[in-house]
Amino acid sequence: MQQHSDLAASLVRLPDADFYHLDDARLGALQEQMITMGRYEGMVIGMPAVADTARGETLPLLWAVRATNLRNWRVVGKRNSALVVSDLLTGKVSVQDAYFGPKKQNLRGMPMSAEGDPAARPAPRGATVSTRVLDVRGIVNLPWQPGRYAVTMLMHDWKSNTATVQLLRGGAGVGDAALRALRWPDSEAAGLANKPAPPAEWQAKADALAGPGMVLELVPADGAGAPRSLLRGAARVALAPGNLAADGKGPVQAVLRITLLVASIDQAKPRKTELLVPVLGRAALKAGDVVPVAFEAQLEAALRETLPPATYQVYAVANDVVAGPLELAIAPSARPAQASP
Repeated sequence: MQQHSDLAASLVRLPDADFYHLDDARLGALQEQMITMGRYEGMVIGMPAVADTARGETLPLLWAVRATNLRNWRVVGKRNSALVVSDLLTGKVSVQDAYFGPKKQNLRGMPMSAEGDPAARPAPRGATVSTRVLDVRGIVNLPWQPGRYAVTMLMHDWKSNTATVQLLRGGAGVGDAALRALRWPDSEAAGLANKPAPPAEWQAKADALAGPGMVLELVPADGAGAPRSLLRGAARVALAPGNLAADGKGPVQAVLRITLLVASIDQAKPRKTELLVPVLGRAALKAGDVVPVAFEAQLEAALRETLPPATYQVYAVANDVVAGPLELAIAPSARPAQASP
């Protein structure tokens, strides 16, 4: 499994103003630095920490990828790259094709991943570095108003670092009244109080996490030969203002949104579904509090879809925490045989 490099991430950590002036010379210098990074493979992103919507119309994101020729053959980047944007005020997640956004893909002449004779595949040596500047606002149709967002890039089974940005308007952020309006109505939050919980050991795993983060596991579903599509997770996550219950007087103090993403090869935009996880307790919570939660979901039931035989990559997103990938392999033999009429 690929992980982003701290050294590579440091190369795309720039002063905010520099992201608006990334010319070919600057990108070329970055490519030269990354090409000398030995055996490193992966991708990193950087973006302004603060951007004022009154001073510009775009939100630039610098994306750098270092991959071997073999990796580029196995996973064609232009067919498999997704931009994941988490709203840190509401917890809602947007996902779009990193190259085309909501527009129709134009991939004429672009090879499929692992296309051709496997015996003629590239040798696992030699590397390429590519750099690209994206406009996050245009790709995910980001509301051009004050807010806070966390951004991550996925390329099938690769995940970048996560970058965060605060959007201002004339130097001002979101007002207190607007933040309170994002909270869950207590009646809706209370309706989740009796939601079935995963096994107790998973809550213990969440309690044991040292800081913000998430662990995931795919476990066998019921039935011999069934696909391992039951997902369990434990997380510690900082609450967004929109996670909080309006008055906090009921059994549910907050509702955490956990977005599941299921990526398949050569489908840039992964399948997506959302879980609502109640945070129970008596003590009042506030935005920024880090809470432990556990959850589980049968992926196909959550997606409302029977996944065709393939190998998938599973991710989970909760505010600024992105976990995964976990590989989910569904073979044709894992499906029950259909009865003859």
